[in-house]
Amino acid sequence: MKPSAKRVLEALQRGEELTIQRSISLLGVSALSQRITELRRDGYDIRDRFGTVKGERKPFKVYWMAVPKQPAPRTETVVREHVRRLNVIEDEPVEQQGVLFA
Repeated sequence: MKPSAKRVLEALQRGEELTIQRSISLLGVSALSQRITELRRDGYDIRDRFGTVKGERKPFKVYWMAVPKQPAPRTETVVREHVRRLNVIEDEPVEQQGVLFA
């Protein structure tokens, strides 16, 4: 894989949407459509759509990769983790623990 294709892939895997302008300015890759074609041939699921800038008529391609999102942790789990990190005894009433909730 070419170094420029690797930079494009890493950006897409981070969840970034790439246009030719972003690709040039952020990654230093001017042949974005060619790198996308190579990555698709390698089996990566890269999607695209046409975008426009308000006031301009010329459309451009926007590329992204469908990245599976992590499920959000349950609030109860997050609160327990914060309590554990604070080394608070869970069996005591909150008022006795010195913990303030806003």
